[in-house]
Amino acid sequence: MITLTELIQFTSLLISVAGLFYLIGKDNHGKKITANLGIGDYLVIINQLSG
Repeated sequence: MITLTELIQFTSLLISVAGLFYLIGKDNHGKKITANLGIGDYLVIINQLSG
């Protein structure tokens, strides 16, 4: 069974990722490379926090 805390963290993660992709979609093509690197760094941070 999933706890309330886990549900809140998961929901917050989904919102954060959706927001990142929204911001990347708004950027022009020249900025997409740095935005993708930012997502990679963000995922590494998430993995360290959840581990």
